[in-house]
Amino acid sequence: MDCSAIIEEEEEEGLTIQSLEKRVVLKNWTATPSRDRRVPGEDITEAYDGWRTFFDGAANFKGVSIGAVLVLETGQKYLVSAKLRFLCTNNMIEYEADILGLNMTIDIQELLVIGDSDFLVHQVQGEWATKYSKIFPYLHYVQELRKRFTKIEF
Repeated sequence: MDCSAIIEEEEEEGLTIQSLEKRVVLKNWTATPSRDRRVPGEDITEAYDGWRTFFDGAANFKGVSIGAVLVLETGQKYLVSAKLRFLCTNNMIEYEADILGLNMTIDIQELLVIGDSDFLVHQVQGEWATKYSKIFPYLHYVQELRKRFTKIEF
């Protein structure tokens, strides 16, 4: 599931990355809601009672990029993307994308977090352990961010 990538024509401005098998462009975060666009593998227009955030990351020969979409209760969507300029593993990329999405959610009490990284989801829920020392700071930080919410689901 490629949750945060917005399908666009390559001619539009934006950051082009290869994510899974689709060519996508992550739009920069703006202060206004985005136009409705298709998101592969997930219908972010589907009705839901609360706030949602979708996250994803990708790496290719052009670099490493992360993105997140925050969907409000009203259905408005806010997009953010960033390019990482340091060496990192695929799992570190997913954590960076999740953190990006969680940091968009100031003063929100309940949140549903959706991403395509089983590794991250199971670790954050305490179901899987990690042995890789570079993941510990990410896991700890996400656990700290979770404390801001009265209810958060992955």
